[in-house]
Amino acid sequence: MTLLAQHPQSDYKALKKESYMNIDLFLLHDDMLDNTPRKCIVASGKELNVEIQKHINNLLSKGWIKNELICYFSKTLNFSKGTCKQLVFVKKQYYHLIFLKELIKLDNTEHRFSVTELLEIAKHYRDKTEELE
Repeated sequence: MTLLAQHPQSDYKALKKESYMNIDLFLLHDDMLDNTPRKCIVASGKELNVEIQKHINNLLSKGWIKNELICYFSKTLNFSKGTCKQLVFVKKQYYHLIFLKELIKLDNTEHRFSVTELLEIAKHYRDKTEELE
């Protein structure tokens, strides 16, 4: 008898969740290699937009203005202001791990692992110029 056959259907989700290994995706980021938006690891998730909006609203309640956040992320992450504007206004499907890490650090919260649990898909962009060399 298989492991799933021993448990009723209601326990399937709990059993499925226990069978996965948790990985801290923020440890995959490397400052030397991920120095442009096209080289960074990006991730998405169903509830990730809501969580990002919560962190941004916390920063706004602390006195930040969205334009200040855009300039801050642009200087800190070395991203264009257009990219940072999309990130701050939560208009992207995929979010850079380096942005999420800096957002959590700026908000002074220890919710890094709760954000990690919301990430469902992670991918890495390959620069087309590297393929040609």
